[in-house]
Amino acid sequence: MADLHLIFTDYEQFGYAVTSPQIPGLVAAYDTMAEALGQVPALEALVDSSATTWLHEQKVASTPDGDEYLVRFLGIDQDEAAKEQRNACVGRMLASIESGTIDDSSWRKPQLRTGERLLVCVAPTDLLGWCLDQLTDDEGMTLQMNPHTDIVYGVAMLKEGSMPNAKSLEELGLARGSTVQNLFDKVIAAEVSDLKISVHG
Repeated sequence: MADLHLIFTDYEQFGYAVTSPQIPGLVAAYDTMAEALGQVPALEALVDSSATTWLHEQKVASTPDGDEYLVRFLGIDQDEAAKEQRNACVGRMLASIESGTIDDSSWRKPQLRTGERLLVCVAPTDLLGWCLDQLTDDEGMTLQMNPHTDIVYGVAMLKEGSMPNAKSLEELGLARGSTVQNLFDKVIAAEVSDLKISVHG
């Protein structure tokens, strides 16, 4: 049984919505986060009792041009270093979206059927299977990592299917048990190896 991932989306004055890829059809709305969290035991009762529950928060943000994004992060993180990295990533992504300075390669970021592009702020030690289990079969996301630098790295992923010029996890020598850091290292190496460099004196 996959872990239970509960996604709490903050719609500000409109309250909170709760969804989960492990509970198909779940779309619950609450006025406050406390009210939403109070429903967690009832939601856990709907899945295998051995499943580990993960609580994710999700912010809604738009660029000045109206492009919509969802920025997701782990809400309760016992690893302080990972929590710091996620929070730094969330802050940078929200700031770049709202200021309109987010990179313009939106075509590389998978679009949800509701129109938004999902950015998931991750830590280097997160497992790829754990990240993919946050999606339904028809969803995609861009993993965003801010490893104590001024640069936020991003890699787009689909739960199923493929994107143009994309490599599968298998082609990169990765699997569900590989870490986010493994993925970024492999993607950077693959991009460098694909460069065609011509030098003229």
